[in-house]
Amino acid sequence: MGNTGNVTGLHLHFEIKKVGTLGAGYTTTPPDVNGYFDPWKYFSTTSITPVPVSINQAGLNVRRGPGTNYQAFTTLNVNQKFVAFAKSGNWYRIYLPCEKNSCAGWIAKTDSSCTGGICATEDPTATQVEVEQAGVGGGLFVRPSPGSSLKHDKIYDGQKFVTFGTPQAGSNCSSNWYQIHLLASSEATSGWSCGDFLIVPGTTPTVDKPVVITQGATAPTQTGATLHGVVSPSAAMTSVFYDYGLTEAYGESIAGESFIPGPFGRPVQKNISGLSCGTLYHFGVGATNAGGTTNGNDLTFTTLDCATPVPSVTSLSPSNTAAEGGGFSLSVNGSNFVSGSVIRWKGVNRLTTFVSSTVLRATIPASDIATAGTAQITVFSPAPGGGPSNARVFTINSPSNPVPSVTSLRAQAIPQ
Repeated sequence: MGNTGNVTGLHLHFEIKKVGTLGAGYTTTPPDVNGYFDPWKYFSTTSITPVPVSINQAGLNVRRGPGTNYQAFTTLNVNQKFVAFAKSGNWYRIYLPCEKNSCAGWIAKTDSSCTGGICATEDPTATQVEVEQAGVGGGLFVRPSPGSSLKHDKIYDGQKFVTFGTPQAGSNCSSNWYQIHLLASSEATSGWSCGDFLIVPGTTPTVDKPVVITQGATAPTQTGATLHGVVSPSAAMTSVFYDYGLTEAYGESIAGESFIPGPFGRPVQKNISGLSCGTLYHFGVGATNAGGTTNGNDLTFTTLDCATPVPSVTSLSPSNTAAEGGGFSLSVNGSNFVSGSVIRWKGVNRLTTFVSSTVLRATIPASDIATAGTAQITVFSPAPGGGPSNARVFTINSPSNPVPSVTSLRAQAIPQ
């Protein structure tokens, strides 16, 4: 079975019993329960300085080991370039995009089945890029085009690839992209990865500051709220913080989430407490990484109004009057009165004047005391909080008998 063409075909497999030991530099796998080894898994590997290799043969097989006896699991196209990092005899081991296959594979350097007998040649002038901090092990997507939300494959930290064409240079993943070659199993010949997570070996990567947007505050209470924002971490570990205070100078700050590197905006939020009721606050979301600190835009929110205390009535002045009299001014004494508190006569609001937190006055019309009896006097304060007070009794007395008055006298004869 050759190095090119269809990867299917007959694979003859046999096992041998290990006798003695292998020489230095050979790779083995553990024996099975019967002590047998797969002879195809013995091969000598030499690490080399990573070097780009150019593919000279269309449909060149990529195999799981350095030999045609190893399984071919994908193919490469002519003129594609990959980075070799090890050799075994006439074979190169190269890095591969590996969401769908192995992260490395073997290709022949020369073989009679290849054009002119040359399957791959070294090209040390080709530009390499190395994957760095791509989600700290989560991998970096290879996409159909710069900025696309679709994906062809994935590459991982420490892998190296050959970039070609003109990089989409810029800042953050909105404009900084590199193009690399892909495998036949990737269902595309090439793709693009964000340059924030790719470095040219031997250079110092530039880390962009995070991008931050303050979005708003929700669920305000009398003493707190939930602050929201969006943070794009860029190519470095990023820590989020939340500033707030009575002015744009803030004065208070609280730590939030920490993010692994990533190219796209991530929603963040934080609950804050210990605020004053009925108060306007400024706030902003910020983030910091190795590239610097970014403060988001300033926004405001207002906590809910303070809770009104429940009023309490201790005495009335006057506390009684005679029925059928004229209207009068009633003073209610107590505590926890507010400007919106009202005096209620038998549960009905009466025109009230706020004097202080301990004194209210109301005008009581003559119609309220037309007949003898009693009236329940309460005070009601508005929400939030507030409500009705305890009741005090006002007495309406029966009218008094009038004092007699003499207006004239008349003499009258007494019968004899």
